[in-house]
Amino acid sequence: DVIEAGQNDPLFVTKVSVRWYRELLKTIESAMVPTEAFLRVPILVMQAGDDKLVDKTKVIKWFSGVASHNKSYREWEGLYHEIFNEPERE
Repeated sequence: DVIEAGQNDPLFVTKVSVRWYRELLKTIESAMVPTEAFLRVPILVMQAGDDKLVDKTKVIKWFSGVASHNKSYREWEGLYHEIFNEPERE
């Protein structure tokens, strides 16, 4: 069902340009810098334990640097990148 939904989604990207990739890298870099905005909103980070796309050590490092009093980190062992599309999502 997930694969079919992706194939039928007109916004699903299958090819990227060099500019898209460069913009993605810039956005990732800027997102890694905690700001004061994080003090005003609750934060929940849900990380797949066996993620092959995201380096969870960097996520944990970023999360540790966020100066928020209302933050939670949850790691889902045995799950891959798309935790809401895993058979164990319930």
